[in-house]
Amino acid sequence: MRILIIEDEKDLSFFLAKILEAEKHTVVRHESAEEAIKNNSIASCDLLLLDLLLPGQSGESFLEKIRRDGCKVPVLVLSAKDAVSTKVDVLEMGADDYMVKPFHAEELLARINTLHRRAAGIGKKEKNKEKKLAFADLELFPGQNMVMRQGEKIYLTKKETQLLAFFINNSEKVVRMEDILQKVWGAKDGHNSNILQSTVRRLRKKIDHGFPRSLIHNRHGVGYIISAAD
Repeated sequence: MRILIIEDEKDLSFFLAKILEAEKHTVVRHESAEEAIKNNSIASCDLLLLDLLLPGQSGESFLEKIRRDGCKVPVLVLSAKDAVSTKVDVLEMGADDYMVKPFHAEELLARINTLHRRAAGIGKKEKNKEKKLAFADLELFPGQNMVMRQGEKIYLTKKETQLLAFFINNSEKVVRMEDILQKVWGAKDGHNSNILQSTVRRLRKKIDHGFPRSLIHNRHGVGYIISAAD
């Protein structure tokens, strides 16, 4: 497997490379997102190990960019930031996993292997089908994390895609917040309602703002509905 490391701590980058090369992986190292972009390294890698605190463009900004451009390479974030809110935000942006520094090499390798197996399985499924979902003047392409509305391409995060797909599959019905959290986030209670509300806000900003008709509507105290009616 070809693994790209974007990490500005030289000692850690060297350590990671030695671990991975011992497992017969090919490693490419850069100290900044700009360096990776300049060398077009993301296009040829099978997995990305990404730091967040980088010189110049931040890891979060780089992650958002590659996901917006349609890049599906698995991303494992390695960061000293250990706040739950940061982890949630980065995973919502499209990261596949998150590890807090310092970490054990054995766990890192296990997570890399898991991401590689998952990506291989998804790749096989996507070769066989690309299911499109449609509602009103909106078309959702889940495999690309992309929406078409009135001829405009709009890129979503993975979670935004899952949420919009759930709305479309339950179109013209009010869906309770508890049901959304359970089906989309796997939550067993309403403690993640803030995450749902922030994701809905981002989704509405992307697919509704600037268009003559809004599709996603709030039903105060109950939940949400995607409807063509005002």
